[in-house]
Amino acid sequence: MLAFARRQELRMEVVDAAALVASLREMVVKSIGPAVPVQFDLPSGEAACWVRTDPNQLELALLNLCVNARDAVPPDRFPEARIRIALRHVPARLPDLAPEGGLPPSVRDAAGPPGPGNWVVLSVADGGTGMDAETLARATEPFFTTKEVGRGTGLGLSMVHGLCEQSGGALRLRSAPGRGTTAEMWLPRAAAPAATDDAGPAAAPAAPDRRLSVLVVDDDPLVLASTVALVTDLGHEATAADSAEAALRALRAGAVPDVIVTDHAMPGVTGLDLARRVAASRPGLPVILASGYADLEDGAAADLIRLSKPFSRDALARSLADATAARVG
Repeated sequence: MLAFARRQELRMEVVDAAALVASLREMVVKSIGPAVPVQFDLPSGEAACWVRTDPNQLELALLNLCVNARDAVPPDRFPEARIRIALRHVPARLPDLAPEGGLPPSVRDAAGPPGPGNWVVLSVADGGTGMDAETLARATEPFFTTKEVGRGTGLGLSMVHGLCEQSGGALRLRSAPGRGTTAEMWLPRAAAPAATDDAGPAAAPAAPDRRLSVLVVDDDPLVLASTVALVTDLGHEATAADSAEAALRALRAGAVPDVIVTDHAMPGVTGLDLARRVAASRPGLPVILASGYADLEDGAAADLIRLSKPFSRDALARSLADATAARVG
């Protein structure tokens, strides 16, 4: 997931950003929660915004910015403050203007926009507390965070920054104390993919034939929330645990999940350690190991279903189906 901070290779595709954002509408609303209203300003009709990037990473980047925006809104501004997600096509260099909504000229930019060109700009704006100049200048540094311990790794904005740069664009941040923050992902516009006459319908992912109870384990709050949202979007019941220790406590307390989906790279007890303990205490309970790393020893997880990060909704659906089939078999 963390393309910049952890140097993960991107899987570049030509994707319609407008369709991608529209497909995430429900997940974004669920991730943000009911306290803060969300406004979507997307191109009308059939207008497409083609870009060349990693679509899974773009989804996670948008969710990351939305969760950051939610966390920036203090409770005393609920529900007047809102989060605005906008997508637009900019045919040339960004004019030196304040964003729509009226931030004053004194607002500082943390990163300049790309040069002249044909751009698709995906932005997330909030009515939160904003950042001062010092915080704004460091906002994209890996591991820099103003959040409390346990509420994030400080890798979110650096990941978004890395995704934009690796896609040939840039991340632009505008903020001022008391005036909120606007984060803009500038991505070069791509030509629409050529239509092919022999392209058949995409194969539907295999799906379990019943509603599952899924225990989701991840120490990153954003990944945990987005995976829970994906599981519920697939029609299953999800229970969240923010560490392997929390998952083990839930099992000892009597939780009876059908499947466990766990991150591997967690402090203390790793996902692989968790899988081994589950195999000892709950033989037959399938564990799906999600990892964006290639640092597992050969054969270390040969008996587990592997899910490569970042993963899509369809990939998760296939893994859940495989896990269920393996248990039945």
